Amino acid sequence: MTRARRGATPFALLTLTAVLLTGCGDDSDSERLSRSQASSTSSSGDDNASAEKQALFRVHQLIDGRNAIRQAPGTYRDASSIGFADDGMAKTIIAESLELEDKDRKQEGKVVLSGEPTVHEVDLNPERQGEAAVNPYVDVRACVDASQSHLVDAKGKKVAKSEGDGPRMMQFHVINRHWPSNSGWRVAWEKDLKKPC
Repeated sequence: MTRARRGATPFALLTLTAVLLTGCGDDSDSERLSRSQASSTSSSGDDNASAEKQALFRVHQLIDGRNAIRQAPGTYRDASSIGFADDGMAKTIIAESLELEDKDRKQEGKVVLSGEPTVHEVDLNPERQGEAAVNPYVDVRACVDASQSHLVDAKGKKVAKSEGDGPRMMQFHVINRHWPSNSGWRVAWEKDLKKPC
């Protein structure tokens, strides 16, 4: 359909609107740039893809790393040596390990991921919560199966009722305190969603 031309003003407004919409996207959480990246030339899609890749990698590291730490309790004593977990989460993992060491127990078998984890939400420019800034984050969902793991005592005897749970859906909140550096992604917390996989 051809429309009669009424001068440059409507066309200029249409062009300006198109440019603004292209720059802003649909303002969904997954399309927002971090504040420090807002003026850069890289696209939010590239930022999101990098963030998702790093977050998924950290979830894999968390599962494997926790297995290794629980299989050799006391090996790691410093939270800063746990490179896949944020400070609070790393301290929790160390505390679990030291508790096993104190009881002369260790994990046998492995906790595994059933299938590949999936990204549920990405926000590289989260809204402030009052006066507090919120770190960029990626929420990951994964099916975790601990049914092939259990604890053994110092003599290698299985500890009663120490078997892990079967497949369950878990949420992993992965943050980056050093954005836009991609090396800063760490798992901050995990939550059992009480859902079947």
